[in-house]
Amino acid sequence: MTDASSGGVLTSVTTLARQQAEHPDRHEVIFAFVPRSDTPAKEQIQQLTGPRVNVQQWSTTTTIRRLIDLVHGLSRTLARTQCDVVHLHSSRAGFLGRFIAVAVGGSARVVYSPHAFAFAQAGMHPHKRAIYLTLERMAVRWDSKLILVSETERDVATKYLPGSRTAVLPNAVNTAELLGYKKPSASPRMSQPAGARIGTVAHAAVAQQGTKAATGNQVRSHGSREDRAATDTLVRPDSARPNGSRNQGGTPNGTRQDSAGPNGARADGSTPSGGQAGGVTPNGAQQTGGLPGKAATVRTIVHIGRIAEQKAPTLFGSVIQLLDERLAEVPDLAARALWLGEGDRKLLGSNARFVEVSGWLAPDELRHKLAAADLVLFTSRGEGMPLALLEAQAIGLPIVASKVTGVTDIVDHGRTGFLADTAEELADHVFTLLRDDELRVQMGFAASHRSAAHFDQRSLAQRSLQAYLSLNLSGAADSISSMERHPTHGSIEETK
Repeated sequence: MTDASSGGVLTSVTTLARQQAEHPDRHEVIFAFVPRSDTPAKEQIQQLTGPRVNVQQWSTTTTIRRLIDLVHGLSRTLARTQCDVVHLHSSRAGFLGRFIAVAVGGSARVVYSPHAFAFAQAGMHPHKRAIYLTLERMAVRWDSKLILVSETERDVATKYLPGSRTAVLPNAVNTAELLGYKKPSASPRMSQPAGARIGTVAHAAVAQQGTKAATGNQVRSHGSREDRAATDTLVRPDSARPNGSRNQGGTPNGTRQDSAGPNGARADGSTPSGGQAGGVTPNGAQQTGGLPGKAATVRTIVHIGRIAEQKAPTLFGSVIQLLDERLAEVPDLAARALWLGEGDRKLLGSNARFVEVSGWLAPDELRHKLAAADLVLFTSRGEGMPLALLEAQAIGLPIVASKVTGVTDIVDHGRTGFLADTAEELADHVFTLLRDDELRVQMGFAASHRSAAHFDQRSLAQRSLQAYLSLNLSGAADSISSMERHPTHGSIEETK
């Protein structure tokens, strides 16, 4: 049950419902929601869950009335329906559902997933943060069972919600399907000996990491011990390169090797833009000037999601402005900033002129846009575990992101991307990846292997029931025993 029936939460919950319903030992799964202004039609949600899930819309309005309908629906479900587990998703459904569960005596069947605690977002006004935290602490007294989507989200619960009982069920994606969108250039060049240090990842390490089973294991913010042992190299700053040069495309002394193929295509899959100046192209327009006769390679930087305060669009715009200043000094390289999503465009601030906004895209179109990009710049104030980044990583994109809850579980700093605290640091890392073709490709290759190893959805149904069992939810034990008789790919991981 959710009231956040759009965006990443909707994708996360419909994926979970679909995997549970499609397991060989079928369970009856009900997906109930109340709509928001940007909620897809019920028929579209049914497509996301698949035909085996019973999709129920509890309200026909997007006004405050929908919350009253939510209360009525929850009351009916908890009082009359013989559900083994009632899984509440998002803060409003979680707060109201736990209150009602206590009132009707159904709390033994209820568990709550916040998908990012509102009080944990960076930059929030202290008074607003205090209100959200007070409400969460009040609800924990009614029912303390929480399922978090990342280890860092569980760390937040442990620190701020004393008495909570927690399990972790990381978000997951169809990595095999997403790999099909990966552009051919997103594979490491093999001109170096196996194990040689190229940027961040040794070739032998990538091969070893790629052989791991896609078990959906829970991972900490900077990778497991095994991952570190396999990829025990660090990003070398420019000063550590020979002669202090910057490696652009793996060629000596920072020279660019843009050998053009048929129709002007470059070896790395990019194409000459026809423009002649560095910088960020304003709203996709072509800049001119700079060195005469020197065509600029245009790299695409994307953000993904709703343009809302949580995604820190002002910070994104500030980083792009800094990049514009730095790229102006590199006449053969330019960048295009693209926000894949929609929302309040005014939040992009004075730097909106640098940022194209795609509007909402169908999943297939969104993935094609991601596959055509060169890297993700993800500014956020806090997350549960963003599915947008999981998909980008599976497609093979390096990620430069704010160092916040939920994001640090995905990005392995220095190996699959970079994490940073300030606009200047974010701009530094993006600038490095824009100029260093070899590093960018290596990180993207490592990112797709990390996604397959840790965030594949094939074992999601099993892991969800294991999480329910660890919290002593009624009915979970029978479900787990039947799941173990019909295992899917991967294994059930003990939730600590």
